[in-house]
Amino acid sequence: MNIKSLPLNELAVTAILYVYNNGLDAQDCPDIQVEVVIKDAASHARWKAIDSSESAKKSYRCSCCGQSIRWASIIEHVPTNTFHPIGRQCAEKVSEFHRISAAFNGATLALQQKAEANKREAAFRATTPGAGVALDWAKTGINRTAKDLADKLRKYGSLSEKQVAFLIGLHERDAAYRQTLTGALVEGKQALEGAVVSVRVEQDAYNPRAKRTTKALVQLANGCKVWGTAPEGTVAGAKVTFSATVELSDKDPAFGFYKRPTKWTVQA
Repeated sequence: MNIKSLPLNELAVTAILYVYNNGLDAQDCPDIQVEVVIKDAASHARWKAIDSSESAKKSYRCSCCGQSIRWASIIEHVPTNTFHPIGRQCAEKVSEFHRISAAFNGATLALQQKAEANKREAAFRATTPGAGVALDWAKTGINRTAKDLADKLRKYGSLSEKQVAFLIGLHERDAAYRQTLTGALVEGKQALEGAVVSVRVEQDAYNPRAKRTTKALVQLANGCKVWGTAPEGTVAGAKVTFSATVELSDKDPAFGFYKRPTKWTVQA
């Protein structure tokens, strides 16, 4: 099937691929890796359903020119449910594929940046094996400082010995904290009791005349923590009881946000 002769209205841009290896020794890491930006979820699902190791290999050759390609736009001919990889240069040169070329332009930079970051991370893991578990934890975003270190590593390719030790220490402290938890944090309207860990007073940057808002981090009796608004004058160390609606963090099951607190009482 000559994809150049197919009507554009019968074609769907399934996904944009960037094919690479991790830049390390091929004997140690022989696998080819592929980063994907999905352009049409339904088409992508059909492609994955019929994909195999052989068809995956074909994805690395352009259906127009036959050349091996690192960048590929997977195109589905919808009436026949067949898929054709198109290289970036062909997508730019063939007038019928200008829409495909536009899809490339919107996806290639992010894909390449992610691929390069993966290479830097793989090299770091190979030379610093003791930090792998801590790095996996940092990438979850549970701890903002640790996440910043993971982002720095993926961007620049290295961390100092002190930074590596600090990252491992953060992970060990977090693991120790989770061992002290005696219960789970649940969502919904409920009565809460705990101790105020820290307090922050916030000012609306766009409206300096607005009333300042006090926010507090409260550690509950089971060890979980919640963050939300608190009455003016709240201080760290205070033991409080109140009612509020809790929403769980999407990154940390032991952390949540409380809203619309009522019946706030400081215990003697």
